[in-house]
Amino acid sequence: MDTKETPTFLALPNPVTALRKGFDAVANHVGLILFPLALDLWIWLGPHLQVKTLLNALVRWITETAALDPNYKPGMLDSSLELLATIQERLNVMIFLRTYPVGVPSLMAGSLPLGSPLGSPQMVDVQSGSVVIGWWMVLGVAGLVLGSLYFLLVARFTHPEQLKISETLRHWPKVALQTVFLTLLMVVILFAISAPASCMLTLVAQGGSGLGQTALIVLMVMVMWVAFPLLFAPHGIYVYGDTMMVSLRKSMRVTRLTFPTTSLLFLVVLVASQLLDSLWRVPPEDSWLTIAGLIGHAFLATALLATTFVYYRDADAFVQKMMEKLKG
Repeated sequence: MDTKETPTFLALPNPVTALRKGFDAVANHVGLILFPLALDLWIWLGPHLQVKTLLNALVRWITETAALDPNYKPGMLDSSLELLATIQERLNVMIFLRTYPVGVPSLMAGSLPLGSPLGSPQMVDVQSGSVVIGWWMVLGVAGLVLGSLYFLLVARFTHPEQLKISETLRHWPKVALQTVFLTLLMVVILFAISAPASCMLTLVAQGGSGLGQTALIVLMVMVMWVAFPLLFAPHGIYVYGDTMMVSLRKSMRVTRLTFPTTSLLFLVVLVASQLLDSLWRVPPEDSWLTIAGLIGHAFLATALLATTFVYYRDADAFVQKMMEKLKG
């Protein structure tokens, strides 16, 4: 009697399962939320490095340059100058501690608070452009190093077989260095896209607002098309200890072969984070109730990051099984 082999089908990774495991991991290791909570408290209650003098000079230059234009009419720059005035009042150089694509999440980096329950924070006006650049570089590197430790610990606590803390910390310098390389590469890619795109938008916008809006939509689609394969670019570094280039190749392979579920996962992550961030910002910035929002944000952001690590492991295992099956 002949027996027929029953074909086996590989199931795509499940975003819902990843969400449950990610939230469970953070609930069992709640100390992970101290990273984003500490950063938010520092930006909120710590000293503020401002650039009022430099922005004042920029406003004067814009106003004087516009006045030389024969087509200039009073009020044309009001909206732009109003935006600059808001930035001038609220900008805090400390937000450079929030780095991308690897970094500690921060709610306060997006809201730029001025007040606190302790009164007005200490304001320090940085009046030199070179000093501002120096602070930007120092804070950026510090943010990447702290962010790499945060990512490394989250990846560790979502692993079924957790490594020892001492062994995890031994990998920290290596992954931090790869993270710096990855960030520099992302900056190069962003510049390579934005530089010609901005020129194209300027030229197209001269043909009318309709053409300008169409070009902007096309540009956004192009950016999403380039960015989507890089969503898991850092994950291979922290899950497997891969180099930057190996992690990039794995990210492109995983996102391509799991497109439906990966798209759904990141849509859920984006919507959940944006909607709840608006909830965390409800208490006024000078109220101690804001701490409740910071705790909620810290837990949610860490849980969503943990979810991506859980999903990445499942997706990578799925891809490997698929490749083995195709070879067989």
